[in-house]
Amino acid sequence: MSSPARSFGAWAVVVLASFLVLGCGIPEAEEHTGSSGGQPPRLDPAGVVREVTDISDHMMRLLELPEANVERPLPPERSFCPDGDGSELASVTDLWRATQVPEEDMEAAMDRLHRALSDEDWTVVMFEPNSSDAQSLELRVEKEAEGLFAYARFADARTGRLAEAQKSEISVSVFTSCFEDTSKN
Repeated sequence: MSSPARSFGAWAVVVLASFLVLGCGIPEAEEHTGSSGGQPPRLDPAGVVREVTDISDHMMRLLELPEANVERPLPPERSFCPDGDGSELASVTDLWRATQVPEEDMEAAMDRLHRALSDEDWTVVMFEPNSSDAQSLELRVEKEAEGLFAYARFADARTGRLAEAQKSEISVSVFTSCFEDTSKN
């Protein structure tokens, strides 16, 4: 029997791999530094984790889905992204998903999330079926100047395009651009 953390860890790997395979990978450090001049910002990772957690929690509330149906057994975590010159920069990511909710409610939740984030000055990069075989409805938003990005993907079993036995879900990833970790100095 696998533990919830191990199951979620495997799910997180699948989600990240699918983002990369589907062409919706996490931005490279060189592309999104969050500051002008190509220099990554210097940030305290504890503050960044709090900010990502707050944004992610806010997005959960915007979906207006039952809290019992949200799976997020691992907290947002800092990881490292190489900056290309041998040093390592940090990034923070939070992954979670909503499951076991009627598809009509999930579809309405995606519309609410799209409208609310647009009204909150997030730049909507994409809100349409993605290019995967499943053609999942995908919302990509960013506050590039702040180094904040999010993807929400609604995999809808009603379409008949999901893998056999795959259930409908909304998966969400909130993450930052790469930054210099000030706690190391």
